[in-house]
Amino acid sequence: MKRPEKIWYRNSLVEIAEESAFISRMIYEHSFQSHFKVRYISAEAVQGMGSTMACVITTAEAIYVAFRGTDPTNQSQVYSDLKCSWILEPRIGYISAGFRQEIDYFYIDVVERLDHAIRTKRRPVYITGHSLGGALATLFSARMTQRWIETNQKKYVPSGLITFGSPRVGDADFKKHVELGLSVLPNESHRIGIWRFVNNNDIIPRMPSRLFGFRHVGLPLYIDPQCNIWENPWLYRRLWWRIVGRWPNILTDGIEDHKMINYELALQKNFSEL
Repeated sequence: MKRPEKIWYRNSLVEIAEESAFISRMIYEHSFQSHFKVRYISAEAVQGMGSTMACVITTAEAIYVAFRGTDPTNQSQVYSDLKCSWILEPRIGYISAGFRQEIDYFYIDVVERLDHAIRTKRRPVYITGHSLGGALATLFSARMTQRWIETNQKKYVPSGLITFGSPRVGDADFKKHVELGLSVLPNESHRIGIWRFVNNNDIIPRMPSRLFGFRHVGLPLYIDPQCNIWENPWLYRRLWWRIVGRWPNILTDGIEDHKMINYELALQKNFSEL
């Protein structure tokens, strides 16, 4: 069986990925709420710990729950990205204690906003975020899946998880829980599964280390130095692209590749060709 490397998107999924990228970038802006309220039907923001934030957005076709990512000037958030200590997430698996601390601060408020959006507009729910926001989006998806198991209410199952430059969140049990909960079903075309975008030398997806037992959720959609998107490419290709991509910004390339704007531009380049 030939291993898939270049991914081709259905037109119905292109808009979901582009919308997620736009939202994940704009949520960093101070005026994002005014932009969202003009563009979308509704946008309800929830303040988290420090500069962490989530926003529940209702569009004509879907509901998005977006989490704001790492503020590099906020030492507590940077520490959450790097923290390697474990804590048990009941019935789900072991996760990073730092991410658990961040999401617990405002999880109930986010769920309340999402519940209201679901009752008002019954639409597919997509969870998204960049950097630390991607980690919180992944953990939020895991909890919503568990909520479905406990309540038997399928409306709580996210229709998709779209992350950009996300660090690892939990162990192998956590990975299995999320992947099973968000698996694509043939009779539900709105479910897209897990889209985990990684931009070449982005340093954050390598944290926390696999050596400590952390595992990524889903297969990577890898962006090469020419901004082409590949589905789970061979390791030797990724290593070669990392070497090529480092030149000439050897010292700063890992940080530059992490910027959300670069993820958004890569998606625009690929999708404009469809």
